[in-house]
Formats: sequence, C-alpha cells, structure tokens
Amino acid sequence: MKEGGIILSVKGLKKTFGGLHAIDGLDIDVKRGNIHGLIGPNGAGKTTFFNVITGILPSSGGNVFFESHDVTTYKPEKIAEMGISRTFQAGKIVPGMTVLDNVMTGAYRITKTDVLGTFFRAPFTISGQEKRIRDKAFELLSLVGMSDASDRWAADLVWVERQLIQIARAMAAEPKLLLLDEPTGGMGAEESQRVAEMIYMVRKEFGVTVVVVGHDMTLVLGISDRITCINFGKKICEGTPADIRCDPNVLEAYLGKE
Repeated sequence: MKEGGIILSVKGLKKTFGGLHAIDGLDIDVKRGNIHGLIGPNGAGKTTFFNVITGILPSSGGNVFFESHDVTTYKPEKIAEMGISRTFQAGKIVPGMTVLDNVMTGAYRITKTDVLGTFFRAPFTISGQEKRIRDKAFELLSLVGMSDASDRWAADLVWVERQLIQIARAMAAEPKLLLLDEPTGGMGAEESQRVAEMIYMVRKEFGVTVVVVGHDMTLVLGISDRITCINFGKKICEGTPADIRCDPNVLEAYLGKE
C-alpha cells in the first residue's frame, strides 16, 4: 500500500433532484490508508454521495478525483475496475445464489475471461482462475466469520449475515477504496464490534482505504482517523474523532446536547 497522499478528492460536488440540493458544493479529501467516517442525519446526502462517487447517479456539478484521475463522468463498471468497491444500506445480495457464489461474483473486476479455455475444458473440472477466486471467496468468508455458511442459500440469511456477505463480496474485487454504507445497520453492540474489527483488518491485512457512512456513532467515532459531518448536502465540520466530539454543531444536532 502506498502511504500518505489523497486517494479520493471531491471538489464542489453537487447533486440536485429537481429543486432539492441533495449534495451542495461538497469538498472532501480522503487520505490513502485512512478509515474516514461520514456522518449526518437522515436526508443529509450520505448515500447520495456514495451513489455519485460510484457512478450510479450522475453529478450535477463539481468533480470527483480517484488517484488523481477525474472520474466524474465514468460509468459504474469503469469506476469499479479502477478499484472502488461498495456495500449498500439495503443489504443487496442475490437470493437465488449460495453465499459462496455471491462472494465470488465480486471478483468480476479481476477476472480475465478465457473463452477457449472454458470451451475446451473437460466436464466437471474448474479452471485455475476459478479455483483462485473460489479460494479467495472462502478466505473472505472466514474474515467475516461465515466460513461455515458457504453452501447456504443467500435467501435464507438474516439481516446481519447479509451485511457481512456484502463486505466479503466487495473485498473480492480487491479494491483500493472500500465504501461501506451503514455496515452495522440493525446490529447489536457485540455484532457492531465484530464489524469494527473487520474494518481494521481490511485496512491492516489488505491495505484498503475505507469510507464508512453510519448512524452508529460508537462505531464511527471509535474506528475513524478522520470524520466529515454533513447536513443538507453541505459539510458542517470535519476533523479527528476528538474534534467531532467537541464540535458544538455535532453535539447539538447528532450526539445530543447536555
């Protein structure tokens, strides 16, 4: 992992829906190797920010730079190829596939299709590439504590398990930047702590920069190197967790006021 520097830089980013400014001139820099938290109340623009960054929604203004490349107008598949993976707040997985297959689908970015090799391969054999992807998927299932669930149908998973599988699937693409949208949504304190440990491990073992959107303030304040707080699509403060704890705007609007 390259140390230091800015891996993601957002300058004057805007996203409007009719007369609604979901993101309104947002500037955020994410340092390589950091865990960067993004907080704000419901409707602040956090998920919209992720959707614009990953090309799911077009921006209405401003620029997105990933590793100094202007990716503002790139399609989602191109952005994924460059090394950005994400999870979804809604826990999106493919219910008609097994847990293992769901994780393996995340490896499309690093897959090289060998049409001739596939055509001439003997029945009931697998290619070296498929074996590597399968082995990687098992490794990631172990990382999220679900190695015993590989053959289960995804439709049978409970909410917490769906979130864990999303993280494993996103990591299968070997990203440089991982965007986690409410990864502890619906979880208790013990489960949230487990996710926090996984996020630390993702950075330490895989060298991945992480941006975490969350209402779980214990998680975000506990794991982040830096935190950006937004409201109505605008940045209202930014700093270390200690800075955020002491900021009067955050204390009043998000953490409660004593």
